[in-house]
Amino acid sequence: MIKTSIMGLGNIGYFYDVQNQNKKLTHFSSINKSNKFKLVSLADKNLKILKYLKKKHKIPIYKDIIQAINNHSSKFLIIACKVNFKIILRIIKETKIKYILAEKPFLISKTDFAKLKKILKKKKIFFSLNFQRNFSDKYIKYFRDIKRGLIGKKLKIFCYYNKDFYSNATHLLNLVLLLGKKNFSLKKIGSKSLYFKSKDFELYFFNISEQYNHNSLVVFGSKGRFEFSSRPETGKIYLKYKDTNYKDVNVLKLKRKVNFIEKHPQHNVLKDVYKSLKYNKSPSLSMKDISLYLKCMEKIQKII
Repeated sequence: MIKTSIMGLGNIGYFYDVQNQNKKLTHFSSINKSNKFKLVSLADKNLKILKYLKKKHKIPIYKDIIQAINNHSSKFLIIACKVNFKIILRIIKETKIKYILAEKPFLISKTDFAKLKKILKKKKIFFSLNFQRNFSDKYIKYFRDIKRGLIGKKLKIFCYYNKDFYSNATHLLNLVLLLGKKNFSLKKIGSKSLYFKSKDFELYFFNISEQYNHNSLVVFGSKGRFEFSSRPETGKIYLKYKDTNYKDVNVLKLKRKVNFIEKHPQHNVLKDVYKSLKYNKSPSLSMKDISLYLKCMEKIQKII
């Protein structure tokens, strides 16, 4: 089993499952469910969290991530909190970690990431961001079909997210990046909404009320539309057809529907991590994908 450490025991690291007993979504629960990974240590700087976890679990808990990794010879590290370049460098230099999976927000600059890539390559360490949908064949297939023109060209994309941009909108931004759009202009609409434009698409990011606790995305093309909803995670493709009753009138009909729900949100991610560590395969989320994400985030940070 692959020895694993988690750094950051906030919502996605641990506490979301405490608040939502029926849903097991966190890194803590995904590692504990796996028969290929073993959770050997936890690290957090929050003393209240450390005190709480010590009462609940027998897993060794640390304030310092370097000790958490080195004292238990961890090979896989999950970072479930905000990080900076210096922390990442320290982990790489002072431990024998083999794979780092970082949560959002991953807020180092494009320049620092270019340096990081060189160091990771030299040290033969795998690195990825936890965009679960990049590791799912179902999502990849859908967005590949859209990219190839299934619903036409000149796409208009509408994204709706709640909470702050880093909590939920990063997932939607990642789905958009699966379409492979690289060059775009960006401007702010109102206090919390964004507008992107490129040669092939227009994208609107709308911040919605807290009461609508979901993310959703709609892509309109010249031939139809694609709808994605996260409650539950489903995708629908609608295509235009000629209405037999009325000449020159197009109607939209449901062409394809897929249920994206996985065994566990982290299931495909861990499968991918295991392949990398076991068979020396590059992660499904490439360094190019991460660079593009960081490019977008840098632009966004300047205006929000």
